[in-house]
Amino acid sequence: MNGSNSAEQLDLSLLLPRSTFWQIVHDLQSSLPPPADDTPEARLHRDRAAIADVASMLPANADEARIATRSVLADAQATECLRLARVYADDLSAVLKLNAQSVSMMRQANAARSLLARLQAARRKREVSNDACTQDAWTERAAMGLMADAMGEAMQSPSPADAELGVVTSPQQAGDWRGGAAGVAAPLGTAVTGTGDQPSAAGHQRAG
Repeated sequence: MNGSNSAEQLDLSLLLPRSTFWQIVHDLQSSLPPPADDTPEARLHRDRAAIADVASMLPANADEARIATRSVLADAQATECLRLARVYADDLSAVLKLNAQSVSMMRQANAARSLLARLQAARRKREVSNDACTQDAWTERAAMGLMADAMGEAMQSPSPADAELGVVTSPQQAGDWRGGAAGVAAPLGTAVTGTGDQPSAAGHQRAG
């Protein structure tokens, strides 16, 4: 096993975000309405379209990703209700109920999207401050560590291998990662590569 693979497997700041997106994909696959043409190919296209919808909302952390998923699922359910209203067009009671449910789900989808936009605006405001960015990154890592401990896992301690890989393991190191990233500190646990003022977050590329 090479050094980079070892760091990726041990560092929960990489593994936990990956688990978040694994869970989101699972939720999409299990909660989306079935496609009209319920074939494996149609389900694949449905899943890919939903993933693209979530990604288009540019979630930058687990919380934003969950809210984006909520919006996509609610919107899909709204569309499904409209489809069913056409299927049961001869049943006035069913049509009225389905139309009402569609409107309700559309409102929920829009509300989730608006909440996401507000959270993202607040996050981008904080990203203007390097100190706030560094503190946020450190707080997020600490929270993941405490929850991982509760699961019987331990966050990776800084090691000589970290220094070799350039893994960010302290608030000071996170604060030192600046330059070409518009003043935004690298998330903790990111392996920073490159030289001068143009580093790249290789750790998160591996985690994708």
